[in-house]
Amino acid sequence: MLSQYEKDIIAIPQLSAAETNELIARYMAGDLTAEDALITGNMRLVLKIALGFKYTFSKVMRSEVIIEDLISIGVVGLINGIRSYDPQINSKFGSYLCCTIERTFINYLRDLRCPKRNCGADISLQETVSSTEGLTLEDVIADPKPIDNIFDLNSLRLDLASLFPYLSAREQIILALHYGLVDGNCYSRSRICAILAKNGSKVKSPERIRQLENQALAVVRRKGQDRLIEYL
Repeated sequence: MLSQYEKDIIAIPQLSAAETNELIARYMAGDLTAEDALITGNMRLVLKIALGFKYTFSKVMRSEVIIEDLISIGVVGLINGIRSYDPQINSKFGSYLCCTIERTFINYLRDLRCPKRNCGADISLQETVSSTEGLTLEDVIADPKPIDNIFDLNSLRLDLASLFPYLSAREQIILALHYGLVDGNCYSRSRICAILAKNGSKVKSPERIRQLENQALAVVRRKGQDRLIEYL
C-alpha cells in the first residue's frame, strides 16, 4: 500500500520536454525558482528509483527502510544532477538525472561498509540493488574506491574507449554497453546478453558476459594502467 507521501509525489504533474528545457535555461541564467521547479517536477523519478533500491537497503540494514528516508537520499542525487548538468556535454537530462540519483544510492550503500563477514547468510552478493541498472550488491560493495564525481565517471568512459583497439569487437560492445559509452546508460549483463542474442551472438548467459567483461578489463588494465590508475 502506498503511503500518503508517495501518493502526493505521484500526483505531481510530470514536466514536458519543453517545460524542462525552459526551466534548465532559466536555472542556468541564475533563476533559483527554476531549480525548485526542476526538483519538484522530477520527484516521481526519485520515487521510482528509491523503490528499486528499497528491498536491498532493508536487507543490508536488517530492518524495514522507510521510503521517505530513501527519497531524501535520492533528492541529494537529484539536486547534484540538476546543478552539474551541462546540456553541451551531458546526455539527455532525464538520463543524466537517473545516473546521478542511482550513483548517490550506490555510494550510500558503499558507505554502509557491509563486509562479507557481517552480512548474514540470508544476504546474497548477487542481490539486485538497482532495477534499472541491473547492479548487484557485489557490484556495489566490492569496489573500495567509488567514483563520486560524475565528471570522473565521464573521464573513465573516455579512457576506456581509447583502449578499445586492444579488444575484440565483442569485448568492445560489452564494455561500451556496460559502462555507458553508447548512449550514457549502463546496461545490465542480462540486458547485454539479450542485445547480443538479437544480433546472432552465441553468448547465452549473463555469467558468460561477466567472464568476457573481466577478460576485457584485464587487457584494459594491462594496456592502460597509466591512464586508469586513478580509478583502480
